[in-house]
Amino acid sequence: MEITLGINFQKVKKKNQPYWIQYTDHLGKRRTQKGFTNKGLTEQLAAKLETEVMLRKCGLIDLEQESLANEKKKELAQLTELFRETPSERSEQNKLHKISRLQKFIDGCEFKVLSDIEAEAVTRFLKQLRKEKNLGARTYNHYLQAINSFFNCCIETRRLASNPLAGIERLNNDVDVRHKRRTLSEKEIEQLIQSALGSGCRIQAYSGEERAKVYLLSYMTGLRRKELGSLCKRSFDLSADPPTLTVEAKDLKHKKKDVLPLHPIIVLELQDWLEDL
Repeated sequence: MEITLGINFQKVKKKNQPYWIQYTDHLGKRRTQKGFTNKGLTEQLAAKLETEVMLRKCGLIDLEQESLANEKKKELAQLTELFRETPSERSEQNKLHKISRLQKFIDGCEFKVLSDIEAEAVTRFLKQLRKEKNLGARTYNHYLQAINSFFNCCIETRRLASNPLAGIERLNNDVDVRHKRRTLSEKEIEQLIQSALGSGCRIQAYSGEERAKVYLLSYMTGLRRKELGSLCKRSFDLSADPPTLTVEAKDLKHKKKDVLPLHPIIVLELQDWLEDL
């Protein structure tokens, strides 16, 4: 190994100017490492680097383990930004929710680098957050899901060997239902549609008649708002037996293409609606 004097590899080292070490790593690449202003300490560092190169060449240093150890020293702010930029099949809104919950957990636990994260601290934080914010089991699980998504991303990108939160169990949603949901009865749907038809006003740019169509189509197909919004004329095949409605995978929550049979009542309505859709 060669110790080169000065920042610009000067032959005469100026006062308080560090030494520099030039060496060839285990991959044959030429490297430059900043040393100390003290020559003796720099020589010790050079010897350490030389020994590590020899151990890597001999296979006595596990390169994968060494890489994981180095990744654990990285700041979480840098890793969360990479997580934000990672492509996902989920919607952008879903991803923003995950980032927000992940950041709250990092700030709340005061974690700085990846190696700081431990299951006990995370469990303690989530319990405290649930107590302070009166979180339901579903929301609690959403926080845990956001954290797990981050760790799974770290595993996929070879920054972690395993998920440190793998042992934390989710809460049972069934025993902590905050908002009971139910299907509207036929009578309630009829009242809703009649109310829309007779309203005489526009809501979110939709007339009462347009809203009535949306309500009926949603009720007869079970589609969500975004799924309804993705429909166009070619989504419907009224000549098929039975008539069908197709929703593309990218517009569905479960990300799989659906071909739905249409009820005869909605088919009759659609024959007129599709002219102006």
